[in-house]
Formats: sequence, structure tokens, C-alpha cells
Amino acid sequence: MTEFEKNTTNNIDPLTYLRQNFNHISLPMKLKNTTTYEIDKIIHSTKCKDSSGYDEIPSKIFKISAPYVLSPLMFIFNKILTTGVFPERLKFSEVKPL
Repeated sequence: MTEFEKNTTNNIDPLTYLRQNFNHISLPMKLKNTTTYEIDKIIHSTKCKDSSGYDEIPSKIFKISAPYVLSPLMFIFNKILTTGVFPERLKFSEVKPL
């Protein structure tokens, strides 16, 4: 049993546990900007499916349109990395029970 499991079974608040055990100051994180090559590699490594996500764009169509969307995606991803702000419109998900 881990230390966290012991404390949660003893009714210790998880936030209190985290504050007690991780109170050191962490160094700022630096992330490298992404490239269109990296995004293209990730897009083409996904499986081709007819199903779609919240945006209703199937992966087949996304792969075909990759050359046209790489630059805008790179701009969006790099903006997220540099500002640390994730756009609200990208925080949606759709869960459907089977």
C-alpha cells in the first residue's frame, strides 16, 4: 500500500497530503516550440477510422487535409506552450456509453 493510499484510508484530505509532501518550489518549466514536421508525423501515425470526435472530423479527412492545417495548428500549439493558456473551445469532450 502506498503512502497516499494509507493517508486516504485514514481520512486525510488529499490536498493536505499533497501540500505536506510536495511543498518544495519547482523550477519553471521551459517547453520547446513544436514544428510542422512533428505535427505531421503525429497526424499520420494515428489510425484511419471513420469515427470522429467532438469536432465531427473523421481521421481520414484530417489526414488528407494535413498539408492545409499544419501551419495553423503549429501556431495554436506554440501559442498554448508559450502562454500556458489552453483555449476553452478545445476543452470539450464527448462521452458516449456503449
